[in-house]
Amino acid sequence: MVSRIASFTFVMSVLLFPMMGLAVLVSGPAVPPAVSVQKSMCLTSGLGCGSGPMLLPALSRH
Repeated sequence: MVSRIASFTFVMSVLLFPMMGLAVLVSGPAVPPAVSVQKSMCLTSGLGCGSGPMLLPALSRH
């Protein structure tokens, strides 16, 4: 019974945490399109954008 509860909790967290994250992003304050494009470029490229040094993704460091 405990294993069923643990597995149900795990599956629900895997399914619900991304949805909660999207809800937080959607419910946040509106940003200008240029800022949104810049943030998405930073996230998809794997480089750290901002005031600090740029960080390469861990997968590219062999």
